[in-house]
Amino acid sequence: MKFVTKKEFVHKADQVAHGLGQSIKSNLSDFLEFAYEYPVVLNRKGGIKLSEVSTPEETERYLSGLLTSYFGRKARAITLGEVQTVADPAVDTVLEAFGTIPKNQLPLYSQYHRLSMAAENKIGGLLEEYLAEHLEPKGWFWCCGNIIKGVDFFRAGRPVTLLQVKNRDNSENSSSEKIRELLRKEGCPVDIQKWHRCQSSDGKACWDEFPGAGGKAQLTEKDFLEFIRDYPKK
Repeated sequence: MKFVTKKEFVHKADQVAHGLGQSIKSNLSDFLEFAYEYPVVLNRKGGIKLSEVSTPEETERYLSGLLTSYFGRKARAITLGEVQTVADPAVDTVLEAFGTIPKNQLPLYSQYHRLSMAAENKIGGLLEEYLAEHLEPKGWFWCCGNIIKGVDFFRAGRPVTLLQVKNRDNSENSSSEKIRELLRKEGCPVDIQKWHRCQSSDGKACWDEFPGAGGKAQLTEKDFLEFIRDYPKK
């Protein structure tokens, strides 16, 4: 049994956000109202589920963890650094055996390869930030900070929109299936839509297939690449 109403839940979130030096905007408020109705969508914070929260004190602790993660990700800038995993020495051996790369140039190729891997790992985050910049003024909510698995953007409405975005069509997050099943069990008539930026087979951009009309016309590959170029200057 819940001992806080939806209105009290959102009000408590506003108080917690204020304590973090932040404020609850309308799109976040809309998301919290949806999460109150279907708490299974939210990740655990502090080892507890929102559906297990009952008292005002537990509500405040839960929201503190949730909003700290959310606002922390919103404020954190993406930086480029070398991948942290140890390089596989077999890669150099393959390049030497099957390629045409001189042995004395292998360290340089290895360095560039790892830097390229690091850059590729950042594209998904940059894509989400680019979309958030355009979509949040249109009423969308960026579900950053790992507050919900398998969903990257939310938009209030009848029905609401839950959207998973990926950089390429071959990189879907399977966790969205789990969220779909949880929502079905809760009787929520909402499916998770999927969109990817480009096709892995031919590199074709898919901006014209972005779901929904809000902000869609502004989303282009050219604009996204300009956003990336300008990002380090912010």
